[in-house]
Amino acid sequence: MLPFHVLKRSIPPVMALAAASYCTILPALERTLICSDGIRLATKQWRSSKKTTTYDEESKPPIVSSTTVELEQEGNSRRRILCLHGWLDNADTFHLLGPALGSDKCGQFEVVALDFPGHGRSSHKSKDGPTQVLFEYVFYVAEAVRQLGWDNPTERFTLIGHSMGGGVAIAYAAAFPERVDKLVLVEGFGPLARNAKDSSKHIRHSCQTRMKSNKALFSQVLGSDVLSATKKARIYPNIAKAVDVRMATAKLSPGEQYISKEAAYALVTRATNPVNGDGEAVTFCHDPRLNWPSIQYSTTEQVESLISDIECPVCCIQADNGWPIPESQIKRALSLLKPTLHKKLPGSHHLHADPDSFDEMLVCVQQFLSN
Repeated sequence: MLPFHVLKRSIPPVMALAAASYCTILPALERTLICSDGIRLATKQWRSSKKTTTYDEESKPPIVSSTTVELEQEGNSRRRILCLHGWLDNADTFHLLGPALGSDKCGQFEVVALDFPGHGRSSHKSKDGPTQVLFEYVFYVAEAVRQLGWDNPTERFTLIGHSMGGGVAIAYAAAFPERVDKLVLVEGFGPLARNAKDSSKHIRHSCQTRMKSNKALFSQVLGSDVLSATKKARIYPNIAKAVDVRMATAKLSPGEQYISKEAAYALVTRATNPVNGDGEAVTFCHDPRLNWPSIQYSTTEQVESLISDIECPVCCIQADNGWPIPESQIKRALSLLKPTLHKKLPGSHHLHADPDSFDEMLVCVQQFLSN
């Protein structure tokens, strides 16, 4: 169970499933999954129940404790959706989509969103473990599926992946086609591909970065696996300042990207810890090694092979001002994915998390899932 101050900060002051000022909120349940390698995966789960909570903009949403009793009592009749976030994001990138799909209005869905290792509330990899090899995340998706009890050979689930999470979702759907019934890709057309001729350069860059950074990141105590980066991490005077920085980062990204204050708040509250216990000052808690270059990338041939192995229907959703991808790459990916539904909608890279662009995005997802 998360500490009270974390739970309290993790609930935005205003959460809207639509642009309405008065709405019904489906609270999230927190659950931690223990993987076979000891990694603790934090998850958020949304599932409708008989009791819902209604409030307007001036009232405060409830504090929800971590429990799975309600889920266990409702049985396993609902369709299942597993949501995978992007790089340096966390499960709260689905702070609108999760409760919307989990509500009775959208059908009988059980929605689970993961924090990948090193992100959000999940634990970090050990100092000798790979931190930025994309397909490592596929292993943790498989672990989550097993821990959730979703590995029944007679039942399938839907995967929704945003950005990097879309690449992970493609790889999982290709490797375990018998598990996935539908695939939704939001602002992502597959794992990042690099030129095979540059492999030696990528390996060199990764090794040099790792050797240089390890000296600053890890405690010099022999045998310690504890990162000491928190001692040197940037401290923000309050959540509001950290949110401003997150919004500024989006504007500095390629293209004309942006992120709403609501989406940034949801992400930042799950990605930060208080400094010195319960003060207003915060620091980001993601694994700093996630900023390192990967030691291994996929080639175009490998990525296209993965896409070709997908057997389920696919939905692709783009944003007008999303991550800039060359049109030739998009056309090639679409020719391989053969999506049942492909939409380009108003919004930016986090259109699924921004209230202004969420409604149209939700309609597309509902349309795809209902077919």
